[in-house]
Formats: sequence, C-alpha cells, structure tokens
Amino acid sequence: MDLDVWLTGGAALWGAAAGLLVPRAAYRFSVRPEETWRDRCPEGHLITGIAGGWLGLARCAACGGSVRTSSGSSRTSPGAPPEDGDAGEAVSGNAGRQTVSGDAGRQTVSGDAGRQAVSGNAGRQAMSGGVEGGPSGGEGRAVSGDAGCVVPTPGRAPASYGPSTPLLSLTTALVCAGLAFVTGARPELGVWLLLVPLGVLLAVVDFTVQRLPDVLTLPLAGAALALLGVVAAVPEHAGDWLTALFGALALGGGYFVLFLVNPNGMGFGDVKLALGLGALLGWYGWSVVFLGTFAGFLFGGLYGMGLVVVRRAGRKTSIPFGPFLIAGAYVGLLIGAYAA
Repeated sequence: MDLDVWLTGGAALWGAAAGLLVPRAAYRFSVRPEETWRDRCPEGHLITGIAGGWLGLARCAACGGSVRTSSGSSRTSPGAPPEDGDAGEAVSGNAGRQTVSGDAGRQTVSGDAGRQAVSGNAGRQAMSGGVEGGPSGGEGRAVSGDAGCVVPTPGRAPASYGPSTPLLSLTTALVCAGLAFVTGARPELGVWLLLVPLGVLLAVVDFTVQRLPDVLTLPLAGAALALLGVVAAVPEHAGDWLTALFGALALGGGYFVLFLVNPNGMGFGDVKLALGLGALLGWYGWSVVFLGTFAGFLFGGLYGMGLVVVRRAGRKTSIPFGPFLIAGAYVGLLIGAYAA
C-alpha cells in the first residue's frame, strides 16, 4: 500500500483520538473574560483527572449514576447504595411514597416545609406551601411556600457535557487526514498534526463565547515557531523558518493595526491568534500568507452576510472571527503543502 495512504489513515486516527479530548477543555475554557475557568461539571461535581482535570473525556462519573435533586446536588439513583453523608432514598411499591432520610433526618424545604413525598405514577411532588401539577401522567413540580423557589422533579442527570464529542472527534480526524494527504512524508506534517487539536479547540471556544484565551493563542505561536525551527534542521522539509518568523510578525502586526483602527471589529485575541497562524502560513511563503489571510476574511464575511440575510444579526452585530481565521489558515496550508 502507498505510504501516503498509510500516513493519511494514521493521521485520521490521531485526529480522532485527539479530538476526544477537545470537548472537556472547550467546556472549561468557554467562560466570559471576568469568570474563572470552569472546574466543575454542570451538576457541580469537581472535574478531576490528568493535568489537573484538563485532559480526559467530557464525562462525569458522578453524574452517570445519580439523579438531580431540588437543591441542585446529586443523589444516588434508586437501587444504588447512598454515599457517606448523603441522604438515601426508599421507594416502596408503585404508590409507595418516597422518603428521604440521612444524618439530618427528614429533608426540609425552605425552613419549615414538611417531608418530601412522591406518590405512584402520577409523579407529583407534595411539599408544604402548595403544588403545581404537571400534565396528566407526566411530571409535576413543587413550589415552596415561603421562598417561592421551583424545585424540579428528580430525574437522571447527564453523564456527558460540553460540545459534541463525536462531532469534534470527526472534525479533528478530517482536518488531520487532509493535511497528511497533501503534505505527505515531509517532516512538517508532525507539526501540523500536533497543532490541529489546539486550533480546533480555539475555534470551538471562540465560537461559543467569542473569546480566544491567551493561554491558548500565545503557546500556539511559540510552539509553531519552535517546532518549525526543529523541522528546518531536518532533511527534506519544504519550507523556510525565517519566512515563518516574518510571517508571524507581519500578520500579527497587520491585525494589530486593524485592532487600533476598529477595536469593535477586531478583538485583541485575534491579533495574538494571528501570530501563530502567520508562522504556519509563512512556512510555505508569502503567497500562502496572503492566500490564508484572504480566505479567513472571505469565510468570516460570508458567515456575517448569511446571518444578516436570515435576519439573525445586524450590520453591527459582533461575530466570532477566530474560527474563520483558523479555517482560512487551514485552506492556505492545504494549498501551500500541495504546491510544495
């Protein structure tokens, strides 16, 4: 079998595996600038694992076998033993009422509310202060009298969180496979494959919260120049490291000027992202830098026009530009690698 086929298949497998790790990091980074990085799943469980919980699948083991309670905490699902210090649940028969017991005795709601009872298949929750009934045969919800807060009927909590894992894994695999197909066995392919997951992560975070974190953009620029510097010393490479360096400075400087001219139209995160993308594009020459930059503006412009046409945005609506810069750089790399 041809070597390029093996490389393409291996790159696809690498991308699929690396893409499995993107959703957790994307979930943790997708916060507003004034907020700290997320360290808990949507149900409030602490995210743990390799590298301080940053590496791993976007799944919560604690959520997988728990149910959601009125206070937002988790309780062990029926049939499983209660955790230490948590309340247990006892359900007897179809019409049997559900009692909650534990160290603190009966569960109370808003101070003097009585114990929680769930009766039969009707699924109503009764608490002192009144009940809002659901549709026939469906779920109801209870409203505490004094506090007036809505307490949802307990139900299964999701085991996964963040962006779609299969979608991001497939996307990363396709991007890696495309680069491997056009680059072939040249040594710079290793750089592309290492940086693709980071690019996908940046695109997802920016598209979600319109933010390009410094802890991702600046390492991208540094890693691109450092890795390409190593590749430049390996035989049979097809690029030039000095052009990559000047490309990073030129594209970053150009975007900085645009930021100064129109801060509302160009974020400073885009400027820092341009440093890394300029280095990658500059590896194959100035024509690739111009091509990748033009493609990014084209994609972003088409997306903005599409939103205006379907009346989902106005002329002054802010849109995330980072994903389109990354997509343009990818197109530039494909053409540059193929031409080289």
